[in-house]
Amino acid sequence: MTWPAQLAATAKVLRLLAPVLRANDAHLNLETHEEITSREVVRLVEEAGPDAFGVTFDSANVVVRGEDPVAAARRVAPYVRATHLRDVGLWRTADGIGRFLLPVGEGVLDWDAILAVLLVANPSVPLSVEGVIGTRAEMPLWVDDPRWYAADPDLDAHELATLRSMTTAYEERAEAGGALALDELRGPVDDDGALSFVVSSVEELRRVGARVAP
Repeated sequence: MTWPAQLAATAKVLRLLAPVLRANDAHLNLETHEEITSREVVRLVEEAGPDAFGVTFDSANVVVRGEDPVAAARRVAPYVRATHLRDVGLWRTADGIGRFLLPVGEGVLDWDAILAVLLVANPSVPLSVEGVIGTRAEMPLWVDDPRWYAADPDLDAHELATLRSMTTAYEERAEAGGALALDELRGPVDDDGALSFVVSSVEELRRVGARVAP
């Protein structure tokens, strides 16, 4: 089944669900997951009705789709009702660019800009941390594969260039000893590391939120 066909089928299901949600004063959130772009999520929400559907903004997943998280946050902000917040490390690999999950503030994302966008659109939006279990969840951006580009006609060259610059910046930080290197990113995360991931992320979100809240 092609991806456009899957999107069309999803849109059909949402149209069927919408009146049930409205009748019960409920709503569902669509996540910016790693297989769907923020633009596609927004189109689904707008078509089915933002009174019945919203967005769960995942700051790390949008990177896998070649999107600048700040730009993605701007696209989804009017509809964001929930968040999965975590930072990322980026490294050039044999597959293209590898994305790895890191605690908020330890990766390459611009948290002042991201939180400012989200909080201006909805000052009461829940800021939730999605942690890690066992690994830092490496996922590839297939930037050397023409099929990856062909599969996403909305892919923005400027946003992808931003991610390439972020990759270089992260690698340089790691080489200077200020961030985890590739072998460490690919290493296991034990229970203490998983707990620390969430705790340090919450602390950083509170610091940034206090600084940028409208």
